[in-house]
Amino acid sequence: MNFKKAISFLRRLADSEAYDLDTYSKVHALLAGFYNESQDENGSIIDSALAEKIDDVEMYFQVLCGFGTDEFTEEAARKNLLSSIDKLDMIVSDKGLGLSSQR
Repeated sequence: MNFKKAISFLRRLADSEAYDLDTYSKVHALLAGFYNESQDENGSIIDSALAEKIDDVEMYFQVLCGFGTDEFTEEAARKNLLSSIDKLDMIVSDKGLGLSSQR
């Protein structure tokens, strides 16, 4: 999986403001790829910070797509989503995961 391309696609989905089931299904598939590529041979996530940011991105997309909790306003969820995507990008860059999987 090319993490940098996936993050770029997440940003495009966040910027599209087409927050619906189709958008959420694309996000979910991308994030499933992040989880899959970030596991060790026992199925455990290698980096807890990476797992946390993947969860954050999914949660904020859930809120914006109408499937999450209502504890965030749309504006706050969007701001937090963009911040979480940026942090996910930093973690991926720091770990050297940007261009291909580590498997």
